[in-house]
Amino acid sequence: MTTFKKSIIIEYKPLSASDSIATLSGNQRQTYDINTGHFNPDRRLDPLTLLVNCSVNDPHNIVNGIINEQLTDVTWKITDPTGKLVLIDPTDKQFKIGTGADKGKITIYKNIPDLEETTIEFTAKYLEPKSKRSVNLQRSFSLITVTEAIAQAELDINAPYGTVMFPFIQTNGLLLQADLTRNGKKVPAAYYWKKDKVDIPNQSNNTLPITTTTKTGNIYQVEVADCSSKFNELVSEKVENDIEIIDYRTLFNEETLNFINQYNNNWYAWSPNITKKALVANRTVRAWKEKDITDVAVGLITDSTFNIQANSKYKINFIGLAYFDNDLYTLYNYCYLMHADGNVVLPVFNLIKQTEVIVIGTSKGYLMEVEFTAKKTMSNARLMIGARRPAGSYHNPDYFGFYVKDIKMSEVTDTNFEKWSPSKYDLEQLIKQKTDFYAEQTSLPPGYRPNPKPTVLYKKEIFVKKSYGQYEVDILYPSKVDPRTDIVRFEAVFRNNKGNIPDASKYFDIGWWKKADGTYEYNGLVINVPIAKVEAFIAANKGVEYTVIEKA
Repeated sequence: MTTFKKSIIIEYKPLSASDSIATLSGNQRQTYDINTGHFNPDRRLDPLTLLVNCSVNDPHNIVNGIINEQLTDVTWKITDPTGKLVLIDPTDKQFKIGTGADKGKITIYKNIPDLEETTIEFTAKYLEPKSKRSVNLQRSFSLITVTEAIAQAELDINAPYGTVMFPFIQTNGLLLQADLTRNGKKVPAAYYWKKDKVDIPNQSNNTLPITTTTKTGNIYQVEVADCSSKFNELVSEKVENDIEIIDYRTLFNEETLNFINQYNNNWYAWSPNITKKALVANRTVRAWKEKDITDVAVGLITDSTFNIQANSKYKINFIGLAYFDNDLYTLYNYCYLMHADGNVVLPVFNLIKQTEVIVIGTSKGYLMEVEFTAKKTMSNARLMIGARRPAGSYHNPDYFGFYVKDIKMSEVTDTNFEKWSPSKYDLEQLIKQKTDFYAEQTSLPPGYRPNPKPTVLYKKEIFVKKSYGQYEVDILYPSKVDPRTDIVRFEAVFRNNKGNIPDASKYFDIGWWKKADGTYEYNGLVINVPIAKVEAFIAANKGVEYTVIEKA
């Protein structure tokens, strides 16, 4: 008996892959205000989250549907300023790339400059384990930023010392000054100066000193490029690298959303005639009862309002500190959600554990926490935290109060205590504060000019000339000359209303005894003429002839 062995191949038909993109939050399109440097929406506060849903269709029904979690070789790229696609670093805080079940998801915190369209590209691979069939997936999308219509800038050029140079008066010359303004505020700009249509090198400031000009005059022209975008970029870079901004943004992005605004520690004192409040330190507020007030309760009300959804679970926590540690077990003993429809009583705060030392002397703060499920939907609600002094308290009733530090109210995501995090308003206000601060500390680099030179320029020109104004000339020479003299001295003295003009030879010349060919026998403000020449001039009935020549 003979046995034969032949091969058999299971031939699978190819997988069919498809993908679609969904915007989970934010907007792929931004507007940019060149005046303020603000983006709308500002992705630092309202990030853009996109999800590429990847799916396969298998003719053999081994696998069908969404396969995001099984993707491999996932990459995200973004175009750099040169237009080249480069990998997004997973550690880049301006992006959050999904992993595991969130593969295909990206959150973008980066504001895109308005210079050109930016492309984001997603690529991934899927390998079906049984048949070893694979598919490659690729999806790209654009982030577009449009500059908002802005008020037209105005260019002014002026000469603080006038446009006529009087050389022997204005010995330091003239000064031209150009200013590009918008709504009365100076605009960061680059300046290009020309003299009679010829570029003046090494003059990129808004001022141009003029030390020489002519009697016929010169036309000076300035061309100005609006560099607000570059300036805003420099300011934004400083803001983004600010340690406090980095800390706030990390907490804002990674922790649950805090409903309570604490920028400037905005709280109201409940019943102001009873409760007093004061800012103690950053994110720490003190509430206390004034002396001689008989009430035993003090309270604070949040300045910020928030919305509550019925049947949702929420958690409130903060670091608490009483004037005496023993009070912590009985302080913070009432809490309300305050609303126009009536106040809702919340459970009493629980003392959880010792957490940290608050910077108030050496006193230690403790974590206070309460969880509750909302019984009804409320809009524009506020939170009130209060304390009643225990009956029979051992300490002076005039010295009664508490501190609230790092308060947070958020929707419950798990049972663990989350770090304090800024509210959206807190982060927004901090960004605004830092932006205003760095805008005052920032200027364009010395001599900065955009390259290439912009095609849109503001232009203006001004005419400058030289003038000697009004002056008089005195010709000094001897009225009588001894014939035995060898040389006769002639001198021209120039003066104006301020007296003799110093160094007059810089500005004037004297032509003495004009000849037929238009030249002169002598030139200069001081000449020495031989006696024979003088006798010849007298014989020719010429006398003392001179022409005043103003140098160009």
